[in-house]
Amino acid sequence: MAPLRRPHPRGASAARLAAALAACLAAATIAAPRLARADPAEHDARLWAQATGRLGLGPRAAALLLVQVRLADDLARLERVLVSPALEATFGPLSLALGYDAHVVEWPRDAVEHRVFEQVALAHPLAGFDVAHRLRLEQRFAPHADGAALRLRWRLGLVRGLGGGPFSVELANELFVALDDRRPHARAGFDEARPYAGLRLDVGGGLRLETGYQLQYVSRPGRDAANHTWLVALALAR
Repeated sequence: MAPLRRPHPRGASAARLAAALAACLAAATIAAPRLARADPAEHDARLWAQATGRLGLGPRAAALLLVQVRLADDLARLERVLVSPALEATFGPLSLALGYDAHVVEWPRDAVEHRVFEQVALAHPLAGFDVAHRLRLEQRFAPHADGAALRLRWRLGLVRGLGGGPFSVELANELFVALDDRRPHARAGFDEARPYAGLRLDVGGGLRLETGYQLQYVSRPGRDAANHTWLVALALAR
């Protein structure tokens, strides 16, 4: 009888990598049945430009800020401006955050939506990738809504450097689940998915540039929306 062999380290790493990629794929395909509906989604070309900052306040605490501008209607209209400050506490690979989002919506109707969120994030290496999990609970206060609408968001991202240089690639997906139907025309359940593929450039000094493609698939009572979004981002950490 041939002796039993221990799994090769490369085989174990490949298995872990396959599991991570399978998780991303499984998350992305949750929305797939909607893509096959008889009533097709409405498609739009969009651009999101954003800047994020992180300022250390001590060994564990940091202040965060995100400012984002979104263009819609085939880039012809300003859709909204988003401003989001937050406070973060880090404990090794785990971080906790409490933040606020202001969504100043310009199109298709003028409105301001206020959001408060609680967030937990976990980062760890896996088979040559930097893996980042983020779970966020939002309380959304929208005009004409009865109280705060609750929504859960889960994001899984994989980042890998290219040849030891300043460039890296990122694959990610974020799922949104509405926990109630308090918002006008909203339904509890699957709300949105954002699969993403992009390129990063670490400039140095805590500065990073990012660009990539994101499909923002939004569940709506009538026809769903499939927004083909190009993302341009600048991130600074101090």
